[in-house]
Amino acid sequence: MTKIIKIPCDESISITEEIISDIDTVECGGDAIPSYLMHLVASDDVFVDTTPLIRISHPTSHSISNSDWESMPGLYVYSICTAVHSRSEKNGESWQCKPNLRATRLAMSCGWHSLRFEGDVFVGRLGYVPNYHLGRTELELKNIDLTIDNVSSACLCSPDLRVSVKNEFCSSVAIYNGVEKMASV
Repeated sequence: MTKIIKIPCDESISITEEIISDIDTVECGGDAIPSYLMHLVASDDVFVDTTPLIRISHPTSHSISNSDWESMPGLYVYSICTAVHSRSEKNGESWQCKPNLRATRLAMSCGWHSLRFEGDVFVGRLGYVPNYHLGRTELELKNIDLTIDNVSSACLCSPDLRVSVKNEFCSSVAIYNGVEKMASV
């Protein structure tokens, strides 16, 4: 089983972990997340858009022997997209996907300052792991566990250091710290 993260666009809803079963990963091999997400949506009008935040680096044979392969997976954001542009009409009403500020902050913390996400997104890791088959080590492309602790701080704090943003952040931290102190009294 592999853990992935769901980041809802509504900031009042918590970031959650979801588990992809071994059945999903065996069917696909490699990256099982797009297939898993397609099973969640029962429609032919959708596709899964995969955006790399940190690309996979292929381990060398030297790093496999030293077990350094764990530090080399990539970090990917998966968005469920419709064939119709998100700013269209749905059921006769005009609608828009909400910006996903937490996913955008995560992208910014990875160096993608102009990348923006809308709607709910999923985040997962993909990398090469050793598979000991018939006495020799082979590399296998697989999804690797990602936990909320791995991404939560990057989703909550903006790396945008403009004075207005920095002041707003500092005042919100001061308010939070004040509330925290009052609650502990």
